Amino acid sequence: MFEAFQEMNLHVVELPISLDEQQLPVYSAYIQEYPFMQASASSKQALNGALMTIYYQWLEEQKKLYTTYDEQEQEEMTSSLLSYEELLKYYDGEQFDGFAWSDDLLSKK
Repeated sequence: MFEAFQEMNLHVVELPISLDEQQLPVYSAYIQEYPFMQASASSKQALNGALMTIYYQWLEEQKKLYTTYDEQEQEEMTSSLLSYEELLKYYDGEQFDGFAWSDDLLSKK
């Protein structure tokens, strides 16, 4: 039933079946590697679908967080964010790709 999780090296832990108010079975499970991902459903097939939905929503959130963090890191590392004085302070003699000294910057000094 949970073959898709096994292919991703995730283990689904099934909890004992319980009964709801109408005496219908309620299947519950969680992903062992991510215990906060829990689901309950009226059938094992619905339980599998619910766990997959929760897992893929979490993956999408993580992807958005990573891309946001990665974009911020790239912006911080750009030398164009440094002022002229800061750039000279950290300059070690290496010429940056696409960087050219302009007469405007040199005349400001």
